[in-house]
Amino acid sequence: MTAKSLEILRLSAQHAPLICDCFQRVYGNTYANDLFYDPVMLARQMSKQRICCVGALNNDVLLGHMAMTIDPRARVAELGNTIVDPTARGDGLAWKIGNELAEWAIESCYAAYLHYPTTDHHIMQRRSVEKGFETGLMLGYVPVETDGKVASAVKTRRAAATIVFQPLTALSGTETLFLPSALRRLIPMLAAPTGLQRRWVSAHPSVADTTVADTTTIAEA
Repeated sequence: MTAKSLEILRLSAQHAPLICDCFQRVYGNTYANDLFYDPVMLARQMSKQRICCVGALNNDVLLGHMAMTIDPRARVAELGNTIVDPTARGDGLAWKIGNELAEWAIESCYAAYLHYPTTDHHIMQRRSVEKGFETGLMLGYVPVETDGKVASAVKTRRAAATIVFQPLTALSGTETLFLPSALRRLIPMLAAPTGLQRRWVSAHPSVADTTVADTTTIAEA
């Protein structure tokens, strides 16, 4: 692979088979989102701009990928589904793909995006604290059965992710983010390997102890 032959580009529906091939190479049949094993369904969602994908293309082979899932009612996009082929790791490919996707989010007038660094990926954890705000933790985000060909001495550690709010524009001052107090012991423990200093601030008494999350599933008849 040469720098000249590698392209970072916004993918279209015609690239859906290449995306699915990449997920198959990297994860086998263990990836938790079935959408990335179905090129017809993926192409349909890309055509409707329900999901926007950026990839690293090298001579018609996709070596890396990241997606932005879109809800037209939202001010914040959701970035994820990040993969890099094992043969292309170590050259910062994921950052290049992510930068292009962030530019796309800005052009789409999103105020911020959410992303989910796994708790044992120290580089991603450092970047999330430097650039964004950790707002929660998802246990079981990556199933233990998932095999992304990532060298790790303890596979079961790759079973959680932090939820990160990444502003794309200056915050208005009216948005305040809080870590869940119920996890104030667990989150520092999971974050300890990064070596970063975190400042924990108690929420104002007016903030409710519980939150409500909505789940939306995109399905075709």
